[in-house]
Amino acid sequence: MISKGDLKAITDTMKSLLDGLKLIWTISRHINTNIEQFEHILEAISNEICQKVRNKIDIRQIFKKKNPDDAISDIESGIQVLDKWYTEFCRTRAEIENEPHSARWDFTNQKQIFEKPIHMGVILKDLKSTCRVMKEFYAILSNDLAAVTGSRSNIDNVREKVLD
Repeated sequence: MISKGDLKAITDTMKSLLDGLKLIWTISRHINTNIEQFEHILEAISNEICQKVRNKIDIRQIFKKKNPDDAISDIESGIQVLDKWYTEFCRTRAEIENEPHSARWDFTNQKQIFEKPIHMGVILKDLKSTCRVMKEFYAILSNDLAAVTGSRSNIDNVREKVLD
């Protein structure tokens, strides 16, 4: 689902994905004794999630959208996916640690697995703030300003220069 789904679908299936990984970890003696292999699986999932977010939120195009609300919506979807990946991982790890006979999820490369999604989340939150400022700027360049100044074309020119 990650490679073919949209961000909403990925967010919706994240719990099931990690429950499946927990099941594999619990029943497979090969996987839970080969921590490096499982870390590679987690890192591949993390990279795929980051790539899907990157594909949806193209920084070169995000500010060219006519409606900042569309950009904000896309960015919020990306933030949700990245946050959900980390929170569901932590939830699953806590469940495993509470089970008496399960091998713990103590991965040495956990920082590397989540470094990119966490960093992307911080950048997306900054982009979201920037889009909110753009929305406020566009509100200033509204029809009310055009009515006061009597110059809709000049306001449209300023707005288009901002988009370029």
